[in-house]
Amino acid sequence: MSNHFYRTKLLPLLCALLLLGGTVSLNACTAIPSDTPPQSLGQFRRMPITFHPPKPQPGRSPDLLLRDFIRAAAVPTDQHAAARLFLTSKGNEEWKNHTTFKVVDRVDVNTIATPTTDSLVMQVRARSMGEVDKQGSFRSHISTSTFQVKMRRINRQWLIDCFPDELLVDKEAFFP
Repeated sequence: MSNHFYRTKLLPLLCALLLLGGTVSLNACTAIPSDTPPQSLGQFRRMPITFHPPKPQPGRSPDLLLRDFIRAAAVPTDQHAAARLFLTSKGNEEWKNHTTFKVVDRVDVNTIATPTTDSLVMQVRARSMGEVDKQGSFRSHISTSTFQVKMRRINRQWLIDCFPDELLVDKEAFFP
C-alpha cells in the first residue's frame, strides 16, 4: 500500500514542486531590472587600418605573385588599385571587380599548360569561407571555385594577363 501511495500522491506532488521551482528560477534569471538607470557603454572607436598590401616584385614566382594579388585585393580604394598593379594593361582593362567578394582561406595553384618563357596558364582552386555583399554584410557560405589564370612575363616580371571577373580576398587580409 505504501508503494501505491508514493506513486499516486507523493510522486506527482514532488514533480509539481520541481516544475514550479524550475519555472521560478528561469523567470528570475530572465527578468530585466527596472530600478537602475541605463549606463553608457562608451563610444565605438574605429581602429586605423594597419594592413599594407603587397606590391609586385621583379623575379617573384608566378604562384607567389598570384597569392600577393589576392592579398592586395583586400584594399578596395581606387577600384582595387593595389591589386591592379599585378595585372598587365590588357588584364587591367578586362578585369571587372564586383561589389561582392569572396573571402578565401585556402588557395591551391597548379600550372596546367607547359609554360613558355613569357606565358603560362595556372589552375586555381580557392576555398571560400563566405561572401561580403555591397552593403558590407558577411554571409558565411563555404564553397570551392576552380578557374584558370593566364600570366605573362613582361620585363622579367610575371603579371596576370587574364583573371576571372571575380574578387577574391585572402582571409588574413580581411580579418587582420
